[in-house]
Amino acid sequence: MKKTINQNKSYFNLTNLFLLAYLLIDLLPTFNGKFHLTSIQYLYVNFVNICCIFYFYKNPNVYEKIKFSHTLRVISILYFLYLFLCLLSLFGSSNFSVSIISLSKIIVFAIVGLNMFILFQNAKDIFKTIVIAVSIICFLECFLALYCFIRDFYASNVGIAIAKLNLNMGNINLFGASLIVKIPFLILGLLSFDKWKKFLFSILLLMAFTSVYLTSSRACYISLGFSVMVFVIYTFTVKNTFITNFKSILYVILPFLLGVFFSNLALKKVTNSVRTKDVVSRVVQITDKTDSSRNVRLIFWENAFQMAKENPFFGVGLGNYMIESIPFEKNFSNDSKVSINAHNDFLEVTAETGFVSGIIYFLLFVAIGIFNLIHFIRSKNQESKTNSVILIMLLFAYFIDAFFNFPLYKPSMQLYFVILMVLTILNYDKDCPATSISNFKSKLVLIGILSLTTLYFVCANFQASILDFANKKSLFFKENLSSDFVLNNFPDFPNVSYNSEPFFQLLGVAYYNENNYEKALPYFKKAHQINPYLGHSDWYRYKIFQNKKNKDSAFFYAKRAFEARPRNHDFYLDYIQASVQKLDTTTILEIHKTYTSRRNNPTIWTNTGYALASCNYSKSNLLKFVNEGLEIFSTDEGLLTQKDRFITDSKKTKITKEIAENFNSIIENAKKVCEAGNFTKGIEYYKKAIDLQPNDAVLYQNLGLCYFKLNQAQPAIKYFTKSLSFNTLQDGKSEFLLGVCYLYLNDKNISCNYFQISK
Repeated sequence: MKKTINQNKSYFNLTNLFLLAYLLIDLLPTFNGKFHLTSIQYLYVNFVNICCIFYFYKNPNVYEKIKFSHTLRVISILYFLYLFLCLLSLFGSSNFSVSIISLSKIIVFAIVGLNMFILFQNAKDIFKTIVIAVSIICFLECFLALYCFIRDFYASNVGIAIAKLNLNMGNINLFGASLIVKIPFLILGLLSFDKWKKFLFSILLLMAFTSVYLTSSRACYISLGFSVMVFVIYTFTVKNTFITNFKSILYVILPFLLGVFFSNLALKKVTNSVRTKDVVSRVVQITDKTDSSRNVRLIFWENAFQMAKENPFFGVGLGNYMIESIPFEKNFSNDSKVSINAHNDFLEVTAETGFVSGIIYFLLFVAIGIFNLIHFIRSKNQESKTNSVILIMLLFAYFIDAFFNFPLYKPSMQLYFVILMVLTILNYDKDCPATSISNFKSKLVLIGILSLTTLYFVCANFQASILDFANKKSLFFKENLSSDFVLNNFPDFPNVSYNSEPFFQLLGVAYYNENNYEKALPYFKKAHQINPYLGHSDWYRYKIFQNKKNKDSAFFYAKRAFEARPRNHDFYLDYIQASVQKLDTTTILEIHKTYTSRRNNPTIWTNTGYALASCNYSKSNLLKFVNEGLEIFSTDEGLLTQKDRFITDSKKTKITKEIAENFNSIIENAKKVCEAGNFTKGIEYYKKAIDLQPNDAVLYQNLGLCYFKLNQAQPAIKYFTKSLSFNTLQDGKSEFLLGVCYLYLNDKNISCNYFQISK
């Protein structure tokens, strides 16, 4: 008997250890942003899975008896049907490399679910164990986040402090969601413990509520409101005295209200951001039909549904939404922006794996909700009823995030969905008799092999994240990756980066920047085959053939790049330039019509006007064209100046070809000298260009950038500020560089304001 007790004690200690090991994924480091957190998390969880399977293999007494219940059968059948359909979608996938990585990620957490079910089924007070473990993790998260927030609040600027309120998760919404799924367990802790422990849980709730409010995530606000409402309603159903129930409610309501108060003190200090309004304003925005983020989501959802309709049986392939959605977005997404996710897991699953899979995935949520609701109604055990209520809160929290965001491939969220499934089964079938199983050891070997297989793919994904982050860093600091670096870090899987850019394209760009055009061209061709929708590979090929003076090839690739992304400003300008070289005024007018139907501003009209002039377009038609622009932008200085020049040229019987060609030549020369690092010469060219086109915000931005590169902060500030006065730039570049300039001048307050605006 003594030996058995020791074994059980060891088993429960290891159960706690494995549970804590899984929960630690929220606190993993990113090593100063060198890696994507999710790639580290998948790698870490896979290692924990292997350790857990090895422990099971060495200790068969752990799984001698399993509770094969009705709930287990229903949930596992739905889940494995979903997994099977995900597997089937690989065969019709447009990008197998992306699909196999996505499938590996899902399998990793399927194995987590199996491991947790085996670990938890014989553990005593598993709910309390999880409450304690989650509370520890939540405390560390909130403490670190609030500590950093308070430090940045006093050291710099409240806007900066809020922007950095994500720990190492890289996304403030994900940080908020990771806390929301923990709050039900904190409430359970408050209900399960008494005396001073209740006070500790109440303090922890205050920290969690405040952290969530500061994220300004509306999805989190909805989940939070639901959890508190359910808690209040449930508390009054418990057969205690009114005073006892009222005290229990105060332990939650007071932190809830104090969190609103404390967060509003900070949020009201941020006056230049729509997102960081006070809590009440953000809640009101939920029902605002004119809210831009809401409308963009509706477009994403419509696109996902359309993708599913076009591929109803097996979808476009698991993980392929980020590639196949691009053609649907080209008419409303500016420049190179892509959605990556549908911001609705149910629609994204449907688009990627078909309608049947999407319905099954949704039914999985329905089944979990029904089982917990039935158990709450039927159970006579108050503790089990309480557990069911907490699981309903957790289900709703995850469901809301899945409905508005994309937790499917976020390990921090997937872990709690797995915990939700396992605890639902164990709570519903607590009294179900255990059944002995045989030959499970051989099945463990197969599961171990499967884990080793997924380990290979998550390692490859980790390798890819190194190159992906290096590329993002190089773009941010305007530095070029060397071809040797890209080759040395080139991943086997997947073949595209986090934003769907093919890694072959990164290699092609590296060779292009090294002027090794012959090596670059084959990689741009491969990149186009992998993802033809971004237009970047064609755009770079245009630039290569432009440098080679091959006008026909340059025109072909400029056209294809623009057709892929007709709202991309660079593609528009270069297609115009390629058309000018062919003196093709018909194409220039078609380009203008296409672009202005999507993005219309006066600079586009002046650009097109000069392009037409350089092609010997008739003077009467030129004036007619400019007048059409002035009908829309009647007070635009650039168009009025252009009209005066065209009229003057007409009166002097001179054509404007020289002026227009001069402008285009100036811009080309400016780009070349700046790429060569001669920013002093670049300043001369951009000033000449501004004389010809004084209303082009981009020219002022580029001029400011030249001064910035020469460490001349004052003139850089002058021209960056001028570029913002036109209210046409939306990339945040001028604001960010203004922040750097003022930081250089040691004016931290203005610097921090501009950094916040640039977000």
